[in-house]
Amino acid sequence: SEAAIHWADTVFAVSGTVTLHVTRHLKPMTSLYKAYRWLLYSTGWWIMTIRNFGLPNLITNGLRGPQIIKEFVPFWGSVNPIVSELESLITDDTKRSQQVKDMQKVLEQFDGHNPGLEAAQAVLNVYDNR
Repeated sequence: SEAAIHWADTVFAVSGTVTLHVTRHLKPMTSLYKAYRWLLYSTGWWIMTIRNFGLPNLITNGLRGPQIIKEFVPFWGSVNPIVSELESLITDDTKRSQQVKDMQKVLEQFDGHNPGLEAAQAVLNVYDNR
């Protein structure tokens, strides 16, 4: 919720949509996507080269570029790396400031756009061109 994001020093997100919402608030974060090993291996995860899944990372750097938001994807195992990342975002002013600056770059890409209106126009264009 808006109030929880506003109150937080840092955020632990578990959804791609949420990462974009948190970015709008310029709150430092990390994200996690838990996956079942058997599912990943059975679907050919081992041949995938995609590195980024969170929307701020995808918007800024595409599928394989550097991450502005640390993602634990897929995640299984100890929570220690996640705790360390969140603690560093709280205690390391330089790291936190850099992530906020990177988030501002994500938001700048939406300046001058009305996503709702543009999405509605895209749908109408598809409908009109059938």
